[in-house]
Amino acid sequence: MKNNKVNILIYIAQVISNDNNIKNNKEFCLNNNLLVQRIFFFIFGLFYKKYEKQLIKKPDFRAWKYGIIEANYYKWVKIKDEQFLATFNTKINNEEMLFIENIIKKLSDKNPWDLVELSQISYAWYINQSSTNNKIKINDIIKSFEYLELNY
Repeated sequence: MKNNKVNILIYIAQVISNDNNIKNNKEFCLNNNLLVQRIFFFIFGLFYKKYEKQLIKKPDFRAWKYGIIEANYYKWVKIKDEQFLATFNTKINNEEMLFIENIIKKLSDKNPWDLVELSQISYAWYINQSSTNNKIKINDIIKSFEYLELNY
């Protein structure tokens, strides 16, 4: 199977907005941070559950007041440094891409605040939201998705 090089954030925006223009998709990610952050969390967890591998190499998930965020994405949104966006570059094959696309389509029509609430009932958020740095371990994310199904 052929591997595709993609930036998973840009891919999320592309699927939601049905637009292939990278500049437009970057803008979409910047303007829809809450939605894209939560969708990325669910993609990451469900991808790991199905394929038993991390979608990106060095995720930095944190349990914040309004749910789970990925700190590199947050930094990219705040300071617009492309190195943080590059964190989300990955190689996925066509089957994995279709799997991710199906999750995006299922979640993209949800209200972002519903996804916030859903992330707040995850094991990862609950166990880490009152810790000192709120950093979430990968094992906590794995536990969060043990029993979650989206009928993908």
